[in-house]
Amino acid sequence: SNTVATVALIQSETSATVAAEVPGALLEVRFHEGDSVKRGEVMALIDPRTFDDAVQAAQARLAAAEEDYAKQKAIFDRDKVLVAAGAISQQAFDISRAQLAGADAGRVSAQKALQSARVYRSYCSVPAPYSGIVTGRLVEPGDLAAPGKPLYTLQIPGPVKVLSKLSQDQLARLKAGDAVVFTNQGQSLKAQTTRIYPALDAAHLGSVETDLDQPPFGLPSGATVAASYAAAPVQGLLVPNDALLQGIRQTTVVKVEEGKAQPVPVTVLGRGEQESAVSAAGGLKAGDVIIVGLPSELMALTAGTPVAPQPGGQR
Repeated sequence: SNTVATVALIQSETSATVAAEVPGALLEVRFHEGDSVKRGEVMALIDPRTFDDAVQAAQARLAAAEEDYAKQKAIFDRDKVLVAAGAISQQAFDISRAQLAGADAGRVSAQKALQSARVYRSYCSVPAPYSGIVTGRLVEPGDLAAPGKPLYTLQIPGPVKVLSKLSQDQLARLKAGDAVVFTNQGQSLKAQTTRIYPALDAAHLGSVETDLDQPPFGLPSGATVAASYAAAPVQGLLVPNDALLQGIRQTTVVKVEEGKAQPVPVTVLGRGEQESAVSAAGGLKAGDVIIVGLPSELMALTAGTPVAPQPGGQR
């Protein structure tokens, strides 16, 4: 086949986490995964009672500070007249002025404390920082929120990459710029691959990525689609997949030569659902009889083991 069929994962290039800024029990968690949300919409509510109490206490402190300032201002205005008339000493007037300054500082401090209490109270409503799609709902009503604790994850509309993991032999047949067709529930989208990463991960797979201006088929980040990549044709011998014995360092097939098993190292050039294309550097040719079976059975067939080909079972 001149294509490689697999699945592909949609990954958003831009995502955001919605987190709490104050602690408290969550009264409402309004959105679910897949929901669209607009910037500024309230996504969750935190129990505000503690913060309401703090606002009321700050208001009371400000009222007391304003009253104290008004009293000290009246005393200062009186003492200003008295010191001018020589009725009180300059020292007494300086004390009055210092007391007024202290009352004013207390008033300013109480004003700032009230502003701060109101800001923290406003944090009980958790708004969406951006417009987007909810890709993760991480809490439920009744859970405890904490500063910095994520409540949601959002996918922000914009470019995405669509990624497939492929084996080394499959990647060798692809190149950047080749055609790819993504499909999902009867819909299809043609594109071109953007980059190929041949370095293998722990699962011995590399990756191919395709950049798109927007998510295919309106799907969220983390969704998967079917992918069919245009690939270079494979030149080699076709053998059944059940004939391949995958080892740590090499892959082998077992051919029958003069009634005896003969393991032959091969290089897998491409894999299909039932057959794979291999090369064997002259150790295998078209028409050779090879054995299919379970890996444990193939491992037992060391060089020279007598075998008797059976139609439909060994070939």
